[in-house]
Amino acid sequence: MSFRFEWLQQLTEVVGFLHLELGIMHQDVAPWNLLVDPGTHKILLFDFDWAVSGKERLVDNRDDLTGVVFTLYQLITTTQASPAGIEIWTWCRASQSGLATGN
Repeated sequence: MSFRFEWLQQLTEVVGFLHLELGIMHQDVAPWNLLVDPGTHKILLFDFDWAVSGKERLVDNRDDLTGVVFTLYQLITTTQASPAGIEIWTWCRASQSGLATGN
């Protein structure tokens, strides 16, 4: 699946919402934490294991702006810099495993 500019827009909107409206920093924005619906091209950010509210438990070098830039670079260049070589999941793969539906 090739890069779509609307993914950047959606990602910045969700990160902005998390920060400005909810006061949450995800701290692990990365391509392997995105689900993409191939039919609608909507993205879903998941894996909030590192997420924090406020300034407690902030981890150095895990700010969301860096994560968005890193993710954008990987999506545009199709570089797989993750340690395990994990690719971006599609919505249908997540649906098959029950992740997308919460089952």
